[in-house]
Amino acid sequence: MRSRLRTALTATTILLGLPVGAAAQEAARISGRVTTEQGAPVASASIMVQELGIGVITNADGRYLLVVPSARAQGQEVSITVSLIGYQTTSATLVLEPGRAVQHDFELVLDPLRLEEVVVTGAGLSGRAERLGTARSTVNAEMIGRTNEPNILNALALKSPNVVTTAASGEAGAGTSIRIRGSTTLFGKGEPLIVVDGTPVNNTARSTDNPITGEQLGGVVATNRAFDINPDDIESIEILKGPAATSIFGASAGAGGAILITTRKGQGGMTRYSLRSSMQFDEVTNVVPLQREFGSGVGGEANDCLQKMTPGCEHNTPTWGPRLDPGTRTYDHARELYDTGAMFDNVLAVSGGSERTTFYLSIGDLRHDGFITGDRDRYTRQTVRLNATHGLTDNLRVRGNVAYVQTDGRFVSRGNNVNGLLLGALRAPPEFDNRTYLDPETGLHRSYRFPAPRETDLIASRGFDNPFFSINEHENLGAVNRLYGNIGASWQVLPWLDIDYTLGADFANDDRMEALHVSSSGTASGGAITRWQFYERIIDHNLRAAANFDLTPTVSAQVSVGQNLNETYFRQIYVDAQELIAPKPYKLENTVNRSPPDDEEERRRLEGYFAQVELDIADQLFLTGRIRNDGASTFGLNSQRAWYPGASLAWTFTETLGRSDGFLDRGRIRIAYGESGQEPDLYQLQNTYTGSIIRDFTPGSRLRPTLNGLGGLRTDATLGNPDIRPERVGELDAGIDLGFFRGRADLSVTYYNSHARDVIFEVDTPPSTGTTTQVLNAGEIRNRGWEVSLNGRPIETSDISLHLGLNWARNRNMVLSLGEIEPGVPREITDYGISFVGSSTHARVGEPLGIFRGLGWVRCGVSPNRVSATLDISEACAGAPHGALYLGENGLPVADPNERTIGDPNPDWTAGFNAELTFRGIRLSAFVDHRHGGQVLNMTRGSLQSLGTHANTRVRDQAARPFEEWGYGTTGAVVGPGAGVPVTLGQSFWQSLGGLGTREHLLEDATFTRLREVSIAYTFAGSFVRETLGLTGIDLRVSGRNLGLWTDYTGMDPEVHTGGAAANNRGIDWFTNPMSRSLVISFGLHH
Repeated sequence: MRSRLRTALTATTILLGLPVGAAAQEAARISGRVTTEQGAPVASASIMVQELGIGVITNADGRYLLVVPSARAQGQEVSITVSLIGYQTTSATLVLEPGRAVQHDFELVLDPLRLEEVVVTGAGLSGRAERLGTARSTVNAEMIGRTNEPNILNALALKSPNVVTTAASGEAGAGTSIRIRGSTTLFGKGEPLIVVDGTPVNNTARSTDNPITGEQLGGVVATNRAFDINPDDIESIEILKGPAATSIFGASAGAGGAILITTRKGQGGMTRYSLRSSMQFDEVTNVVPLQREFGSGVGGEANDCLQKMTPGCEHNTPTWGPRLDPGTRTYDHARELYDTGAMFDNVLAVSGGSERTTFYLSIGDLRHDGFITGDRDRYTRQTVRLNATHGLTDNLRVRGNVAYVQTDGRFVSRGNNVNGLLLGALRAPPEFDNRTYLDPETGLHRSYRFPAPRETDLIASRGFDNPFFSINEHENLGAVNRLYGNIGASWQVLPWLDIDYTLGADFANDDRMEALHVSSSGTASGGAITRWQFYERIIDHNLRAAANFDLTPTVSAQVSVGQNLNETYFRQIYVDAQELIAPKPYKLENTVNRSPPDDEEERRRLEGYFAQVELDIADQLFLTGRIRNDGASTFGLNSQRAWYPGASLAWTFTETLGRSDGFLDRGRIRIAYGESGQEPDLYQLQNTYTGSIIRDFTPGSRLRPTLNGLGGLRTDATLGNPDIRPERVGELDAGIDLGFFRGRADLSVTYYNSHARDVIFEVDTPPSTGTTTQVLNAGEIRNRGWEVSLNGRPIETSDISLHLGLNWARNRNMVLSLGEIEPGVPREITDYGISFVGSSTHARVGEPLGIFRGLGWVRCGVSPNRVSATLDISEACAGAPHGALYLGENGLPVADPNERTIGDPNPDWTAGFNAELTFRGIRLSAFVDHRHGGQVLNMTRGSLQSLGTHANTRVRDQAARPFEEWGYGTTGAVVGPGAGVPVTLGQSFWQSLGGLGTREHLLEDATFTRLREVSIAYTFAGSFVRETLGLTGIDLRVSGRNLGLWTDYTGMDPEVHTGGAAANNRGIDWFTNPMSRSLVISFGLHH
């Protein structure tokens, strides 16, 4: 009985205690809403409980919910911090008790200068933005993701002053180059260093000009390796514009600044899921204008081959035949090449963690069928990223951030390539049907130069491949497997001392093949296969220690020291083979002649030590000094180490003078100086041997040091230089940052002046050396300019807001010196980049880098008065305006035999304008960029005018009138005996003065204004979404890229360049594919 009573009492006690126990086991819940001062919801704000290491992100309505396990809610006080780029960080102290629900709302105040944010500055260093002595440029995830641009470099175009991109084209997988504050080098690409989460990564765009056909400025588009990075994984991007900001990187900084990418991380708390799916539709923005009125022939007489289609006939005449009869069927050989492309992009991301562990995992799949007709223009990218951290102890945390990328591409050749797309397309007479690329009778390859092949003509050259044959029968494949990332640890040794270590790596295997059909044209007649394999590896070790000291109550200091070790490895293997045994398969075993494999290996190592000291005086004046010392395997024997200093000052003068709550809220002055470098290229120290092909610009030119299939080597044409040094660039950067009207507006103005010394380039050597060139440190290049950023928020209410931003920049580039040919004899000019004989790009003392040099027409004040032994224009040009065109007795311009500077591809100034309007959750944004000045060499137009297919040649049979009235090649005054003399513009003019005989008239103004981005988005986050569907938000976005282009340029696009990301010069249009305009529909789910 007593036992039963005891049992009953115990059970009763347990039952009575259940509510209390259950309550004690319940989690603490903190919820609320984050808004602006005006009451508008703030989405994507970070809510963190620092003491517990847990956090959450606000939804589209600004709401958040934090759940703290009861075991960790012990009635203690915790600090909750709310942060978001563009707003001042705010905190609140709350008490956590088990089972208790706490409601707390936050109101964020605008911080347009973003001085309180922590920014990454390179080499594992970071600090508050207020301490920076250089101009700050940040692009956040929201700006990157507005239009789902798959290539992050395209997404950066003019988002910050002086950040200029150049695209190869709008093809699937096409690469993009980027320049920051002009170029300071001659031998490199001048591109910025790209660093992902503290580790330098590869951004090389490797061109595969075919060693068989020998074309240069040809082949397929080269994809830059930054394309491998999934933009959805990016949290923010910091752009360091010059040596004043990049001196901590030393010789590894390169010549173009640095782009520091920070990827997304997990936060402790609830696990979050997101899925984004987008569809994109592309079409070309423009095509080359062609004439469709006149047929093939010469001097107005038709060509019999195209008229009669005699089997085996060859058509080698241009399109200077008679006017086509009414009713003749003609074809638009430009537009017929393109259709609507489509891209599908899906990204799944999961993130979360606990107080000790955080993780972020994403999987991406992108599939792009480009705008070239058919399905042979394709690019796919699959990505996986895992970014995780774990606290082993309270003061020791380890991390790992690894990404895997697999890309596959199928491309179509373009540019200077008889087997490519555009040479055979745009040169074809309008009456010839390119689309029927196989002869109906024989089934063999037919082109406009070989329109009726016989059964015996399988291996007869077609002159130029039919473009549809190139699309459907050739193969240009590329596959990349890449693994990159880092592991690291952070150790808080003492409250004032921490040590950080990062070991990063970037491995890539790039496998490519170009296969040309047995019926190909040129030197590939009979078929050809080329295989490339590229192996690339970067290993980067970075060890840093930082100590913080309070020297006085108002003065603190941070001292950082570190070591950086870096190894870069590259190996290239390629084999070329000719004469296919059978038309298929495209395998090396299916060829008659194969060259010995070319196996090249490169390895460079760098060792650097750095130190930095920062002083914070009264939280108002910030002084920084840094130094780096580097040694590298590429440095000369007599210059094995180099020092790179840097220093900066930033003064928040409104803190010293007293902040105004009216007009001026916050202001600071900054000034910085720094030096960085660029390593010499590999193996410039010594004389080397090579088995590479000797070739020039002529398609098909090639000479290999082999005999009857036996391998051989030749002495490299470049003489080694044991005294070679790294290039060195010093930069002064000064500016002012101002915030007005309680955060409603901000203004930043920056002046910079950079001076590159010891610039490396090749110079001619005496024949007695057995070489042709040697690399020297002999150049000096200057870049200086102004940058202005102005942002305003004129409307900020709970329902509607309007944000406007404008940036403007001007860069002035000049070559100051190219050394001496011999003592006392300065060198005035040297070649620069791959270009054309007669209109090549150069570096010339006293002029901008990359100018065009060539022949033009005789002009007053431009040509010498004594043009030639038989022509003196001094009398005709007396009193004439500068640049007036001289017309000869026949009424036409006169070719000037004296080479001169004929153009400059560098823009005079650039600008970007962005606007974002939000109305009750609907977000409308747009971005417009403008480039003013500069020129593009439209060689495509010159070639087509010479051949008679360009639209300009329609005037061939029109009545005579004075040349100045034709409106071609002149818009100003004319002088000379031919002024007012009526002339016709027929075949003789277009094939000489109006074609490729001279080049100045082919330079066109590259000014353009582009509607680069427009987007409208809405996030559904109401109670139905949260409670019924169990989601935190549903995103819907419709956006467009390149929807509008306003320019006087008559070619494909003034922004494209035939060499693309693989070339260092700019402004050449030689049968380049156009850009694309894209419509994107995106749908996202969040939980």
